Amino acid sequence: MPRKFNQKLLSIAVCGAVCGLLPGQLAAQASHTDDALVEEVVVYGDMRATLQSAQDLKRDADTVKDVITASDIGALPDKSVTEALQRVPGVSIERFAASDDPNHYADEGTGVLVRGLDRVRSEINGRDSFSATPSGGLNFEDISPELLGAVEVVKNQTADMIAGGIAGTVNLVTRKPFDTNEQLIAGTVKTNYGDFREESTPTASGLFSDVWETDAGDFGFLVSASHSELATRGDGIGVANFYSRGDAHINVPPGWDSTGTVIGGTAPDSPLEGPVAFPDQPAGSVYYTPGQYSLRSAENDRERTGFATSLQWRSPNDSVITTLEYLRSEASLVWRENVIGPQAQGFAQGQWWDSRVRTDVSEDMMPTWDENNMFTSGVISFGPEMPMHLSSRYNETETSVEDLSFNIEWQATERLNVGLDIQRVDATEEMINNGINARAQHSVSDVYLDLRGSRPSIEFLSDRLFEPDYTPNWDGPRPDVLLATALDTAVDSDASMNAVKLDLEYELGDGWARTLSGGVYRSDKDLTVRDSEYSNWGAVNTPWNTAISMNGDYNAISDEFERQNWSDFYQGGILDGRDDFLFIKMASAQDFASFMRRACEEGFNTAPYGETNPGGASPVGQSNPNCYQAMVDMAGRVAPGSPFAPHDITSTNEKRQEAYVRFDFADDTLEMPYRGNFGLRYVSYQLASSGYVVMPLAGGEGADFLSENLQAFADGQGAVSTVDGTDYSTVLPSFNLAVNVKEDVIVRVGASQSLYFPNLQDTRNSRIVTLEYEVQRDGENGPITGITPGSVQINGTARNPFLEPEEALNLDLTTEWYFSDTGSLALALFRKDIDNLFRERPFLADVTNPRTGVTESVSFNGPANDGEGSIQGFEISYSQFFDNLPGAWSGLGVQLNYTYIDQKDLNDPMSDEQMGAVRFDTNGNPIYDGRNSFRAFTDLPLPGYSDESYNIVGMYEYADLSVRLAYNWRSDYLVTRRDSNEFAPVYAKAAGFLDGSAYYNITDNIQIGLEASNILNTETRTELQLDQEGTRTDSLNFVTDRRYALGLRAKF
Repeated sequence: MPRKFNQKLLSIAVCGAVCGLLPGQLAAQASHTDDALVEEVVVYGDMRATLQSAQDLKRDADTVKDVITASDIGALPDKSVTEALQRVPGVSIERFAASDDPNHYADEGTGVLVRGLDRVRSEINGRDSFSATPSGGLNFEDISPELLGAVEVVKNQTADMIAGGIAGTVNLVTRKPFDTNEQLIAGTVKTNYGDFREESTPTASGLFSDVWETDAGDFGFLVSASHSELATRGDGIGVANFYSRGDAHINVPPGWDSTGTVIGGTAPDSPLEGPVAFPDQPAGSVYYTPGQYSLRSAENDRERTGFATSLQWRSPNDSVITTLEYLRSEASLVWRENVIGPQAQGFAQGQWWDSRVRTDVSEDMMPTWDENNMFTSGVISFGPEMPMHLSSRYNETETSVEDLSFNIEWQATERLNVGLDIQRVDATEEMINNGINARAQHSVSDVYLDLRGSRPSIEFLSDRLFEPDYTPNWDGPRPDVLLATALDTAVDSDASMNAVKLDLEYELGDGWARTLSGGVYRSDKDLTVRDSEYSNWGAVNTPWNTAISMNGDYNAISDEFERQNWSDFYQGGILDGRDDFLFIKMASAQDFASFMRRACEEGFNTAPYGETNPGGASPVGQSNPNCYQAMVDMAGRVAPGSPFAPHDITSTNEKRQEAYVRFDFADDTLEMPYRGNFGLRYVSYQLASSGYVVMPLAGGEGADFLSENLQAFADGQGAVSTVDGTDYSTVLPSFNLAVNVKEDVIVRVGASQSLYFPNLQDTRNSRIVTLEYEVQRDGENGPITGITPGSVQINGTARNPFLEPEEALNLDLTTEWYFSDTGSLALALFRKDIDNLFRERPFLADVTNPRTGVTESVSFNGPANDGEGSIQGFEISYSQFFDNLPGAWSGLGVQLNYTYIDQKDLNDPMSDEQMGAVRFDTNGNPIYDGRNSFRAFTDLPLPGYSDESYNIVGMYEYADLSVRLAYNWRSDYLVTRRDSNEFAPVYAKAAGFLDGSAYYNITDNIQIGLEASNILNTETRTELQLDQEGTRTDSLNFVTDRRYALGLRAKF
């Protein structure tokens, strides 16, 4: 909102170049929604000033709001804005690399939720933010906190706010030259150390700001920069889905166990999920065993570079202020991961894929079960088509955001203020994700698994896993360990946004009617996504063909492997027996294309891919029929020098037009003074998207046994189309009232309607169809004789350009007691009624091959508007320094907050049509589809929602010493409705984290300090849902570094 420039501007006392340069130094911070006059306060090294500033901003806000000031952001060892936000009442953060991939734990927070919802709008200085990442919004973890002066968490709406935050709006307020009217030079250096990675990394930042008074007005200039590096390590261990086992199975032609003994198999229509009952299992009983286990270790290297500069001018009569600002944030994350464990899709259980519990073992290794017949320990072996993988995976992601803005605030008359804001954003995201798998045959991969302790333990029972030899086979010896499969994928996205905003504010007088304001906003966003969508998985050598598998044998190409010592895996105590595993070198995964070319030339990349088709690609997309190739080398499929095929590229455009009117009122003369606002905001939203429908390729082993229709349908072709998607408009009312029932007690009411827009990644016009089936062989590795009945699946993934925004009615009632300048107690009750929820759903759609004209019904999974409901809860927060205590005891202080949320009446329907999916037999007849309906449970909570969360912060500041210790805890929550590997819901267990910092003033200008994070060495643990009743089974445990930092801060 435009400000009256005959009043003093709300100011920031900048304490350092970056967030947290000098803890406690602060003043009131500029906010795009605050109208109250706050005098400039500059106090160095004073936590009380920090609390006073944040408290004043909350008290004077025109809706429900919490604020983190500059020193708050850096007062604890929070490496990102995301981590700093977890201290705010009602705010929690995600700790996984991606919400649909809980198998990869993040060493830092990766997402922000407000009051149990991730529908959070991000802003920079009250303007829209935009990026090329999957969410389309700003990734707070990629923004250097050192560039900021404050972070506002706005939990309700006013009419002048840009639409888009159902959960809330997080506004990043950057530093400006006019925040302080004197020269400021500041800097910080820091070294970070992780006790698990055992490496040190640097952080450095600096700021220069000055203001010059001239006859032509005041000029201000600020430039700041920061660079941080962080090296961490994270290990994980655990099991995947549990499956039922019993004697209700129907025996089918035999398979083999890991010793070569013939055993019975399982029919696809068996009433249970696993092979026949294990020996001595009671008749008619049902037991549960894990389908897979995994051990994973990753080293993560993160870099952030931030740059901000601004130029301000203020006219001689203070009637005009202009601000030109440029921000650039760059972030990169590289992780190098090794994974050990059998790998199969979670829904694929049958004769060839099952885990088996062995009873032909010593007494101390006999299986044990809990009171619910769940496996707790024993020897696990696997079917012949479920090998153990020794994976090497290299992932590198780089993002950038550039934000250029110009703002003018003009007091046109004594009563009329005009504000104009122009903004341009350019953003990119680039990612490569390469994996190379060595394969250990099932004959050497038996393990003893013990889940009875607080952490799983595991012992690999065959020395031939570590010293590979050969296993006899019907067509010759087969290598125990070989180079087997590979996958490379890439993303290269770019986004841009142009936005303009015009605001007018007219002062009505000194009566109860104070101001009338209005304005318009327009934005135009473009997103181009190039994403190969993990489409290039393939065999490098074929383990089912002994002659070819020998080409990738470890003993033949041992120089391509590296032996890793895992004795300190998971900080020790997990692995019994040998722990020196063999992996393909990580450098080969990093330089993926070169490795595959060399492997082809030297004869250890020899999987046959058949004859090339007239379009230049083989039936499985390879341009060389004799070798697996990286995407970039697939001539005829991808553009030269690019890893992307035409169908990998989609473009989406979003246009929005908004207009508002707002009326502010107040009366300071009453016994209980009040102030408030109400208004209306009109929102119009249009979407258009271009993309592809991509057919599967019916090629490779057994394709000749498919029906003619399926072969004609699955020819690998694609068709581009452009659709005009959602065209949506609405009017959003808002009302806010604050009453001073006593001088130091405020009762606040807020009511509004709000929207949350779908991200542009989910609104792409994209449908990718896949075809899967299992072949039958004459013997374990013999020639193909047909396709397993019931195994053919035709399904796919889709995006939805017709998604409409989520809609919500927001209600807040708060009572805030400010009993001292740095002491407050607040209680907030809230409720949100939400409609048009975004949910991933299976759905059926007819797809026609554009070349052959064959139409098939396809089972897709993708985003849809489905469901409604409400959440309600309360927040309570308390903050105080105990100044009345004597002497050094007066330095004690505390901050406490607790949030409770109830989401039980948020319904989660799924229709029979959605529950059904399509699967085909060899004649093309549809039958049950396991991929999209396997464990597709209903009545699930929204992802990210925790019932409870709290923060306990102890503070001490006396003389030159400042200390903080903070504990953050949240209850269990659903991470994802459908894990990308196990195809089942995944939950994170309750967890708490302890962080701390201590700084000492060497002089008035220099501080030295120590920071520590993850002091308790907290383990993050996940669970998988087993059935509709909500039974959960333990899954993965993760651990990462305790981090320490030594820092030096200076201001001159």
